[in-house]
Amino acid sequence: MYGDLKARDVGDLVTILIVEKTSAQSQTETSLKKSSKLQGGVSALFGINQSTLNKTNVSMQGSAEHGGKGTTVRGSTLTGTITAQVIGKQPNGNLIIQAQKSIVVNGEAQVLTITGLVRPEDINDDNTVTSDRIFNLQITYTGEGVLTDVQEPGLIWKIVAKLWPF
Repeated sequence: MYGDLKARDVGDLVTILIVEKTSAQSQTETSLKKSSKLQGGVSALFGINQSTLNKTNVSMQGSAEHGGKGTTVRGSTLTGTITAQVIGKQPNGNLIIQAQKSIVVNGEAQVLTITGLVRPEDINDDNTVTSDRIFNLQITYTGEGVLTDVQEPGLIWKIVAKLWPF
């Protein structure tokens, strides 16, 4: 007799078909102009002669301008397959899944981790689910090794960049 191969209980496995594509664009423009003027004088002070006080006029003036523009464009695509394990089951039947894959090539380790929540009805007959059907999907893709280390600025450069005002 053949049973249903769909994941439904803690410990079961399900294959995730990763089909993620993101893009975002943001533009900003700021303009700030500010000017101020302060004038003052003293007309009487403790019986000091008026002609002496007329020489105590104070005047200050200042202005500032700032303008800036910025544009950010970002996009990414991630495709592939990974098998996840059901690590929990909610009272309504939804499955909590987790997957991790580590690949090391020439000393460079890449780790893909996926967690999320899947409704049993979103699992296909061949026990696969597309990543766009996973609720609260968390995908982490990290790398470690020589290539990753070279891409990071050195400690001295980080300190100089933090302190240098220009």
